[in-house]
Amino acid sequence: MNKISHNSSIKPYLKIFSLITIFILFLMLQLSEELGNLRLPFNGQLGTLTYWNCILIGFISIFYIFKIKKFYIWDLITGIILGCICFFRPNFINPILLSITIFSYYSAAYIFRNYGKQNYFLADFKNILNSVKTGILISIIPTITNIVEFKFINNLSVDFNLIRFPFAMFAALQPGIAEEVIFRFFLLAFVLNAFKGKLPKTNFIEFLIYFLMIVPHCLLHYQMNEFIQNPIPAILNLIYMCVFYGIPAVWLMKNKNLYAAISFHWFIDFIRFWLIGA
Repeated sequence: MNKISHNSSIKPYLKIFSLITIFILFLMLQLSEELGNLRLPFNGQLGTLTYWNCILIGFISIFYIFKIKKFYIWDLITGIILGCICFFRPNFINPILLSITIFSYYSAAYIFRNYGKQNYFLADFKNILNSVKTGILISIIPTITNIVEFKFINNLSVDFNLIRFPFAMFAALQPGIAEEVIFRFFLLAFVLNAFKGKLPKTNFIEFLIYFLMIVPHCLLHYQMNEFIQNPIPAILNLIYMCVFYGIPAVWLMKNKNLYAAISFHWFIDFIRFWLIGA
């Protein structure tokens, strides 16, 4: 494995490790709040950790936007459409997460454009369709394991509810789009920008990318006190989630594009929302 000095600078690594350190700090704050030692803002429906991680990424994306010298109207329109699909619907309008989705998409798209990596988000209809099919195909096994997990471990019933079908299709777009844009599309752009568009081809960098794009996102789905009260089951479940859901999503983002990663995430949630309603 090449040395870290491959890029002739420690600065990119400092940026990445600084972001990881802040994520860890937020984890500690979340744990402290759940144990009753602290009361933090944004402790509502999506949880403190989710909001603070999203807000952090939102601020970073805004910082990049201020540095942008060119304006791409279609990137902005696309970001607005994606944000509105996620967080603007009857009885649920979240202006904070809507804005962060828009900022994250626009700034990441600019970074990819700047380094000639438009393939991560620009494609013709045929390529988009192929990406969607690839994402759904790769999601089949994780989808099955997800249903089995909720049925036999969480003791929830499976119901082929046709009334729930269209709602599930639309509701699954929210996590599918927002989480992939914020926690994978943008973070991949963040790492690419840290290395000025030239990612060192080392196992260490590959590990950093996967860690940054998987672990913070997966941890959002847990209560932190689970790791105190039942550490072994919680850790094993986290590993399972990272392997079955995180790794394929990151692989699709890195080797295909945003549409493939969204389709992968969307299909898993869609089937679960439809059959289980959870």
